[in-house]
Amino acid sequence: GVAALVWSAYPTKTASEIRQALEASAQDLGSAGRDNTFGHGLVRADLAATYLDSSFTLSPTVAPTLDPCTDNPVGWHDSDGPDYNCEWYSQGSNCDQYGDSYENDGKTANVACCACDGGTMNGPATSSPSESSTADTSAPTVSPSASPVAATDSPSALPSVSPTVSPSKLPTIGSPCVEGSFDKFLFRKSNRNRVITKTCQFVQKKKSKGQLGSLCDATDSTNAFKAARDVCQVTCGTCPSDCVERGSGKFF
Repeated sequence: GVAALVWSAYPTKTASEIRQALEASAQDLGSAGRDNTFGHGLVRADLAATYLDSSFTLSPTVAPTLDPCTDNPVGWHDSDGPDYNCEWYSQGSNCDQYGDSYENDGKTANVACCACDGGTMNGPATSSPSESSTADTSAPTVSPSASPVAATDSPSALPSVSPTVSPSKLPTIGSPCVEGSFDKFLFRKSNRNRVITKTCQFVQKKKSKGQLGSLCDATDSTNAFKAARDVCQVTCGTCPSDCVERGSGKFF
């Protein structure tokens, strides 16, 4: 509708020129620049006409940068109240000492807070490049009244058949070696002999940052919790020799 209105006022412009004018002059909505919710923004016939009548240059916009991790849920605090939130757990060794206790909303600090290697990892920030655009005043090469011509040519030959390769089978010995991101293992015991646990997600994040250290070498365990090498076998690389490691079996 808006495109047709602008085109009727500028019949000598090509379809690509009309589209460029609408996108470049759109009123920005939501996040700065083009985004997946509002696209280029609100198309306006008056601004498109101004764009086509003048050779002004639009200022480039840059999409905002996302934080690599977000507390999940945002604003989480433990069962002792709002004072004990993710910011409080980021201080000193609070994550190690209390991160697996005082559950609230079904989550502890080690699961909910980025400071405790929990939270939700965001994808890499992407910036939508926007180039400075200048109205093209050259004569159009295509009449706007031209109708698109559908292709009528049939393919000259059938596609060649790729050779069939039998898929290789996984070894049949042993059982699959899998791990769950929230499976707990014995991290250490405090000075008061209090058991402190962590989850396999903690080990996965340490490994991705190259900070695994001797975490997978520890062998201490209790009746309730085993060592990381026995719980997080896929990440630690400690699957028994008679087991089949299946990466797709990880519950990450």
